[in-house]
Amino acid sequence: MREMKTHKEPEGYHDISHVSEGRRKLLLERLNGKCMENADLTITEIVSQSYATALEKGWWDQGDRPIGEALMLIVCEVAEAMEEFRNGRDLAEIWYGENDKPEGLPVELADVIIRIGDLCGRYNIPLLKAITEKLEYNKTRSYRHGNKQA
Repeated sequence: MREMKTHKEPEGYHDISHVSEGRRKLLLERLNGKCMENADLTITEIVSQSYATALEKGWWDQGDRPIGEALMLIVCEVAEAMEEFRNGRDLAEIWYGENDKPEGLPVELADVIIRIGDLCGRYNIPLLKAITEKLEYNKTRSYRHGNKQA
C-alpha cells in the first residue's frame, strides 16, 4: 500500500484564489504572455497560457484537484484522439462542429498538450527542462532498447 504524503505547495505555486478581481486580471494577463496569434509558441508559453486560461475560466476556483484526477483528464483527451482517429478522417484534418468548435485528431492532441500545460503551470512542474533532458537521454539509448516492439 502506498504511503500517503502530506501535500506541500511547490515553490512558485500559482494559487491566486485570494487575489482581488483587478489583481487577478493583471496576473492572468502576465501569465498569458504573448498573443495566441504567434504561431511559434514556446513550451513555457504553452504552459503559461494553458494554466492562465484554466484559471480565468474557473477550473481551479475550488482549489487543487488530486493529481490522479488531473492525469486522468489527460488520458481522456488521448482517448478522444483515438475516437477521432477511428472516425476515418485525414489525420491532419481540422473540421468545425457545433458552434464552430474545432474538431479532429490534431485538436484532441492539442487538448492533451493544453491539459499537460495546465497541470505543469499549476504545480510549477519544469516541463521544458524535463523534455530537454529526456530528449538528450533518448539519444543515448540503444536501438529499440530492451528488444521492444514498435
